[in-house]
Amino acid sequence: MLLQLTTLAIFLVDFAIRWADRHQHQAEALWIGLEALGVSVLAVAQWFGGVLVYRMGMRVSTTEGAGTEGG
Repeated sequence: MLLQLTTLAIFLVDFAIRWADRHQHQAEALWIGLEALGVSVLAVAQWFGGVLVYRMGMRVSTTEGAGTEGG
């Protein structure tokens, strides 16, 4: 969750930086760098999510009564 929030923060910073020059026809290197960083952090976060679910088995239980006192 921390990596997804970091990704959100990166994209919000990128949006704030780009807002003043939003009608500019050519992208600046800083914009492209921030977007590449955001996508990279998001890809790593999704990979970690896949590891949790498929390798470590951290899934939602589908059995009836799972997680209850009597279940």
